[in-house]
Amino acid sequence: MGEECLFLSKEWIYRATRLIEEAKRVDEDFRRKTRDFTLSVAYVVKDIPPILRDMYSSDEVYIYIELSEGRLKKLAINPREKVEPDFTVESQYEIARDIFSGKLSLGAAFVQRKIKVSPFMKLYANPAFTAKSLVTASAILKILSKIPTTYP
Repeated sequence: MGEECLFLSKEWIYRATRLIEEAKRVDEDFRRKTRDFTLSVAYVVKDIPPILRDMYSSDEVYIYIELSEGRLKKLAINPREKVEPDFTVESQYEIARDIFSGKLSLGAAFVQRKIKVSPFMKLYANPAFTAKSLVTASAILKILSKIPTTYP
């Protein structure tokens, strides 16, 4: 997978995207978990460390992902155009770091409200989708743990 890269840098995000797309090509179980998703999600990570603030000229990074039947349709980091995601997930940098490094499970972060999801009530409207989303997101996190990563 190569040299270590900085967590949440553009290089790290693009590596993550390539790794997920590769997993969908070679892993049938993972492909099954992801193929039905059609949604857009924004992940907002707040209070990023100074090195990332300098990169993004902001104290947060906004990652927009749009999927259509499990295929990546759009990936934008701090998009200039207005986007309207189906869901927005927010967390502090430390929580994102702990989730992606495996110190904190996504399920625990969700239940303990260390991540904020909006619109929250939409999660209750379709509990099967919400459960599947958590399972799929956990599978994605397992894949992303293979990226050699440095955390400031």
